[in-house]
Amino acid sequence: MPKKICCILFLIISLGGVAADAIDIMLPEVYEDNIDVSGWLMSEKFDGVRGYWDGEKLLSKNGIPFNPHVDFIKNLPDFPIEGEIWGGHNTFEKTSGIVRKQKTHNGWLDLKFAVFDVP
Repeated sequence: MPKKICCILFLIISLGGVAADAIDIMLPEVYEDNIDVSGWLMSEKFDGVRGYWDGEKLLSKNGIPFNPHVDFIKNLPDFPIEGEIWGGHNTFEKTSGIVRKQKTHNGWLDLKFAVFDVP
């Protein structure tokens, strides 16, 4: 096997465990008007950042840990919940900027966690 291919295979195999594990989250489906939705609960679609609370830490939909302020997560349950982290209407860029920061900061206190699923 050529040396170049061996090096590439080595890198792929060795870096395989570096990526975070994606979380099995609820995904939207196309609405079909022939489905009986009586008894279903529906809510407004919040334009924020998907969040998954595993009972101990807040993760992105790709399994990457966020660094929320302790006051943002202090009342979350000890079981998994899924929702949208958002700061209100027309604030996606601001919300995204807050949650992407590596260090915890007070910007999290301007956000809410709108829960829509208990997996």
